[in-house]
Amino acid sequence: MSLYHNSSGTVSLSNLTTYINSAPSLRDYTGYFHADDNKLNRVWYASAWTDQLCTIPSDQGNSLADPGAKSTSEPTYWWANSTLTNGSYALVDGAKRDKLIWPGDLGIEIPAVFLSTNEADIIKISVQQLFAQQNAATGQMPYAAAPIIMKPADNEISNLAEEFSFTLGYVDGSGLAYIPVNNRDWLRSDMGYYNIEANSMLAYTLKAALALAEAVSDYSESANWTTTINGIEMAANELLWNSAEGLYQDNENNTSLFPQDGNVWAIISGVANSTQAATISNNLRARWGPYGAPAPEAPNTISPFISSYELQAHFLAGQPQNAIDLMRFMGADFMLNDPRMTNSTFIEGYRTDGGLDYRAYSDAARSPGPLLVLSSYVAGLQVLNSTNWIAYPRPGNLSDVEAGFELDYGRYAASLKVDSSRKSSLSYYVSTPKGTTGSIILDIPEYKAKIRIVSTTGYEWSETVDAWTGGANPRDVSFWGPQDSTAGTVEVDGLVGGEY
Repeated sequence: MSLYHNSSGTVSLSNLTTYINSAPSLRDYTGYFHADDNKLNRVWYASAWTDQLCTIPSDQGNSLADPGAKSTSEPTYWWANSTLTNGSYALVDGAKRDKLIWPGDLGIEIPAVFLSTNEADIIKISVQQLFAQQNAATGQMPYAAAPIIMKPADNEISNLAEEFSFTLGYVDGSGLAYIPVNNRDWLRSDMGYYNIEANSMLAYTLKAALALAEAVSDYSESANWTTTINGIEMAANELLWNSAEGLYQDNENNTSLFPQDGNVWAIISGVANSTQAATISNNLRARWGPYGAPAPEAPNTISPFISSYELQAHFLAGQPQNAIDLMRFMGADFMLNDPRMTNSTFIEGYRTDGGLDYRAYSDAARSPGPLLVLSSYVAGLQVLNSTNWIAYPRPGNLSDVEAGFELDYGRYAASLKVDSSRKSSLSYYVSTPKGTTGSIILDIPEYKAKIRIVSTTGYEWSETVDAWTGGANPRDVSFWGPQDSTAGTVEVDGLVGGEY
């Protein structure tokens, strides 16, 4: 709404209402989260609400009348009258701005939708629209789905193989993909060359494709993809790892830029080994400012979009407290509590000094990233596919956590509680659907303990572990001490769906 007041005096408005038509399941959350930290509770629900606002009627997309929209002195025109999908809704980036289906943003949005409202049909039709606009000649995927009704793709596996054929054409004898210099990433500067972000993402996507190929019993490209993954991991560490900084440099030419995106994706993809991952996690933490985690690849910018991946990276690096602390002060203290914010949604980008303008636009965008890590990493509910799961809680210094969500084939739930008096015992409950199979993984406590797993059907397993090596006992900090995963894990596989 815009107000124009050309005379002296004041104008007062009251009793304003608005009709919300985003996300059809506004009162029907299938997921939930609660912990003994209200900051994290607010972060989870703000993430879910951000995604709901980005689930819009499909006939209200951006018409691209003013695609730049960067001017601060002239009006911008975000006409919302184009059609994005042939369904009723679409999952877009920026309900108040972009209103287009962007593949990069879906990487953050889809898991959050999955774990909060499970609007699977909207997810599917939005992804299909990207495949429908794939370049038939080269296999290249679109930068963003154009606002035009098109017949959805009917064979995404085949389309995916064609896309990989296009992408792998950039991999040369070095083992790495050589990226043409361009600025069509997430607003980062100087994307190109043997770039750590692009190559890490390629390795990650190839690993995901291998799992997908196994699910559909199509192994025609498995050997080629595996060889490429191995080549990327070896070459990236030889060419781009800077041991003095404890971070990956951006590319072979820029030895002074240690990007946020490339380093977190090196962890997520497995390009970084476990020792490197822990080092990267702590070095990223060391450069946090008062408003969050900086992205030096986009000067003077904090990107909650990329920071959503940083949250995942901290957990995967065995440093959950880093992620929890970042969500507390960046997500709750600033992006929710700052008087300039909405108190209910997250902004996509802002300046490192706390200014709310974002490099690309004259207005703000939104990002729902923390929801995934709170449900899947803190509470430990990780769904691999429709029949497999992992339960692996990593609560850091939290003492009471519960989460769950419901899918078409059943319900997932978990709760964790640390003994409030001594902090010397922990109970973890997990429930998964019948007909599924999974694993329970637990970090080894930093003192002698007995781990016991039982089910309501009579299954029982136990083991005594002792990882403590001396010094002050950390029981007054948390069950695992200030950082998890420093002593390894205990894993029990082949568990059938049920209650444990």
